[in-house]
Amino acid sequence: MRALDFDCYEVPMSDIPHFVAWLDYLIASGDSADQALATEYRTQNWAMRELVEATAAEMTEGKLAADWLEKMEAQRRVCDDLTKKVFERAQMLVAAGASPADAATVARDWRARATGVHLAEWPDDDRDDPSSTVN
Repeated sequence: MRALDFDCYEVPMSDIPHFVAWLDYLIASGDSADQALATEYRTQNWAMRELVEATAAEMTEGKLAADWLEKMEAQRRVCDDLTKKVFERAQMLVAAGASPADAATVARDWRARATGVHLAEWPDDDRDDPSSTVN
């Protein structure tokens, strides 16, 4: 197994003073393409979460669909591709001197992007994990 080489990034991670999600740079951006990418990233990751929850429920009930693994792999590829795009765009924003969104802005942004998803308690209650009941 190859060790991770963080020196390959255009902006060294050591130059970032604290942990910030790469998506926070897109949230802070005024560019409509960045906003669209952030929305798609959020939507597809929620789709993955819902797929995992549905698959777990099917497993518990003993009713697992024959194509469950193919569905999981397909959604994982979508999420991986979007993660790569978010990272690459954030690298450009950081290199251009952009700042990430602050925690309050991120919380408002995620809540605003939650179309069709009920976030009853997150992110205001310091929980790490949002509720995920689909309306």
